[in-house]
Amino acid sequence: MNNFQKIVLLISLVSLTSCGKTEKKIVESNNGENELTVLKFENGNYIVNGKYNSNEKPHSNFVKTDNIIEYHTGLAKWSENQIVIYSQYGTFDTIAANQKLKVIKVSTREFEELKKDTIQYTYFYY
Repeated sequence: MNNFQKIVLLISLVSLTSCGKTEKKIVESNNGENELTVLKFENGNYIVNGKYNSNEKPHSNFVKTDNIIEYHTGLAKWSENQIVIYSQYGTFDTIAANQKLKVIKVSTREFEELKKDTIQYTYFYY
């Protein structure tokens, strides 16, 4: 094989092995007591209450967001039984949230005001 064929083969192998990989981000609350997990798949991002150890799509207790925007920002506020996520934009599917996650759309001004309260709200992006 010549060098060109080797390069093409190498690029093909790298692209095939990277297909279908799940990106995972664990977001910890500012006080270190709570967590949420963001899983990025081709069909959207899944936000899960707590630390989610699997790389598979969750079956319940998640919110799914679209993948139209490259990066998404949010604020998370934890309570006893629920995470409330404040967002300025995006489309959210909350049908599988089971009251464990709630999404509230806010204006940019409201978002920036809430973001200042680092005791109650944790800023995250994915």
